[in-house]
Amino acid sequence: MAGWRTTTTNQAIAFEEVQAVTRRRRLRIWLPVAVVAILLAALIGNAIHEFRFMRADALALSEGVIGNLQSRIETEVGAYLGPIPGVVRFTRDLLADEDLLSVRRELAEKVASGILDNTPQFTSVFIGSPAGEFFMVRRYQDGEQRGLETKTIRRPHGAQDAPVMQLTRHGAKGEVLSDEQAPWDGYDPRARPWFVGAAKSKDLFCGPTSTSSSPPAPRASRRRCPI
Repeated sequence: MAGWRTTTTNQAIAFEEVQAVTRRRRLRIWLPVAVVAILLAALIGNAIHEFRFMRADALALSEGVIGNLQSRIETEVGAYLGPIPGVVRFTRDLLADEDLLSVRRELAEKVASGILDNTPQFTSVFIGSPAGEFFMVRRYQDGEQRGLETKTIRRPHGAQDAPVMQLTRHGAKGEVLSDEQAPWDGYDPRARPWFVGAAKSKDLFCGPTSTSSSPPAPRASRRRCPI
């Protein structure tokens, strides 16, 4: 009986030693794994935190840059387009009359040429009258040659003849390159949207340029602001 107890005790001790060895082995395996997992979790958590922090900073910086750029664009556009209403109204007050025939072409041409020479925002200056008269000075470029071109359409009073159209080209230094009468091209300012809009508003009117039956312009996307 005593021998059986001794054997049982030895077996229990041996089992406990095996269990202890197994636990130590498991500890040696899982402890490093747990440490690595904790380190990875910490790294991932830190990366997510840094990403969110940097993303917030980047968005704030982008908003600031976009805001400054928008403000700069608005300032530049305002400075570029700001003088146009004043120049248009000044020209209107200087050259206004009931019909184009009473406007001295020399004065109108000098005023328009001065505006185009000193105001790059303008590509052309033109006048239309209720009688169907038309006067225009515009920039032109033909190859290497550039300057100003004047177009005048006059309607003889009390006559059935077709309107008379005069075309004059000036060089870069103001010299007259050509001055000739040409057949009327059918252009009538009274039918154009810019004339109709200005006549209705009785003030500054801005509208899109129409390319149909309109005087030539460097770009069809230009906007006209007549009075």
